[in-house]
Amino acid sequence: MKTYFASCPKRSEEWLEEELKTLGAKNIEKKNGGVQFKAENEAALKILFETRLASRMYLLLDVYPIMNEKDVYGKVNAKWWHKVFDNNQTFKIQTLFDTDAHNFFKNSMHFSMMVKDAIVDQFRSQTGRRPNVDTSNPDISLLVRVEGRGREPGFNAKFYLDMTNVPLSDRGYRRGKHKAPLRENLAAILIHISKWDPKKAALSDMFCGSGTILIEAAMIQMSLPPTYIKIKKARRGRTTDFAFLNHKWFQDDKNLQKWVSDYFEKVTVMADKVKESKSQNLIGGDRDISFAIENIRAAGLEGHIKLIETDFKSFKPDVDTEGLVLITNPPYGERLEGGEELYYQIGEALKNNFKRSDAFVLTSDDEYRKKIFLKSTRKYPLFNGPIDCRLMHYEVN
Repeated sequence: MKTYFASCPKRSEEWLEEELKTLGAKNIEKKNGGVQFKAENEAALKILFETRLASRMYLLLDVYPIMNEKDVYGKVNAKWWHKVFDNNQTFKIQTLFDTDAHNFFKNSMHFSMMVKDAIVDQFRSQTGRRPNVDTSNPDISLLVRVEGRGREPGFNAKFYLDMTNVPLSDRGYRRGKHKAPLRENLAAILIHISKWDPKKAALSDMFCGSGTILIEAAMIQMSLPPTYIKIKKARRGRTTDFAFLNHKWFQDDKNLQKWVSDYFEKVTVMADKVKESKSQNLIGGDRDISFAIENIRAAGLEGHIKLIETDFKSFKPDVDTEGLVLITNPPYGERLEGGEELYYQIGEALKNNFKRSDAFVLTSDDEYRKKIFLKSTRKYPLFNGPIDCRLMHYEVN
């Protein structure tokens, strides 16, 4: 089995760990910024295609123990990089330091340059040529995570291959530019935390915006892998969304290529059948639903989500709200208008229009959320990009 690392939004590691267990990952270890695990090739690619919560996924190539900068060139140059990728492929390197490594090495760009020099010199010595660097659209992306060893001296430099190229969080259904879209995998994390069961309850969003929460819920309801749009494009040979397709370890494994081809065909058939079915238990509202309509159409899920163009104070799902799950991302930070009055009205809307429901409200404003005047069952700390947030859970009576 090989070792992999799946990254995720900060403070979401425990939810990704839960998901990876259900997807068949082995030897799971929660880390800062993601989860490390082991899997066979087919199982790893199935995880890559089906994880809803991960941002990216990486294959661990090697771990180099180093004491200082002088060790970097020699350790990296000793690896047979020409067996990892070809010299006609472009590459880039990103280096991330933990706190200990940052305090010692200071400059991650300089570290990346040392790694780059060691790799291209090894190519020259083995093949007589060197690969070119492309920082915008490379064939091969390498991630170097440099971590302190705790009480032991020195550092571990972990070298990974990025398997995704385009982040897994970029599903491919976004159209236009909504001023505050929620990352797709963060929306899936909110749904995961809510424990929504599509067979038992409706799901609603009173600030649906670009429709992300509802679209993610529809994919869960239909058992569609979150990569299905990318997969359909890949079958037509029109995507570079999956970096692993350029990796030598994949290109040299004909059986694995056949498995991926069969999986892509199965998912494409599944996605096409979605258009033949309809659902009535996903309902969203907003003053402007044009962004949501466009994204839902791009996702091919028009028959599965109902939208109502209305202010949140007037938004009433036309289903029994008992047991309904409301997940919403109201304005906060730069989007906030109305402050205390807005959050007071959110509380009134929950009490009047969502009786006997489970409500989950994502917000960063500690003082304003107190104006909801409902006792929260639990607060979940999360990050929405750089914004420190709380997902508030209210059991509305």
